[in-house]
Amino acid sequence: MIVTELNQFKELFSLLHCDVVEARNRLSKEKNEYNRRSYVRAFFAFVEGCMASMKAVSLASAESRIVHFSVAEVALLREEMYDLSDSGKPRITQRFLPTAKNFRFANSMFEKALHCSHHIVYSGLGWQQFQRALEIRHRITHPKKSVDPRISDQEAAIIRDAAVWWSDNIRKLIQSIDLTSRNAC
Repeated sequence: MIVTELNQFKELFSLLHCDVVEARNRLSKEKNEYNRRSYVRAFFAFVEGCMASMKAVSLASAESRIVHFSVAEVALLREEMYDLSDSGKPRITQRFLPTAKNFRFANSMFEKALHCSHHIVYSGLGWQQFQRALEIRHRITHPKKSVDPRISDQEAAIIRDAAVWWSDNIRKLIQSIDLTSRNAC
């Protein structure tokens, strides 16, 4: 189960990384607003897809009893929240997790589940560029004014830097997985 989820993660990484590279190449050939927005969208589809896969691998590890997560960690990995209906019955609802916090959480659970030797550093310029890229993504995805969907050359460079930081770190994370200590894999 873990190997299947891990292979799906690697396939998704490869596929979505190719989309980001293609979007960046199209932007290099033809600098226009559409290509800039497409680049941002491709990058954040890559981010969201990788986070979902990291969580799936982590959950598979927990379900195989390879790692123990708290009830709260499992609920967050599933993006679930508990509530009561008007009749007083418990119910599970979907929980929205902000992307930056969600990534840090997904990464820490993935590292814990698979004993990764690579640890992402959040204090450097790469993480700052990722957070700036996220602001750009939110602005173009939820425009309030006619200028909001516009992306400057400087902002496109921020997206490029964030995408390089992201893909390098995720690639290193995947390469640093220690499956040797996993008898259930």
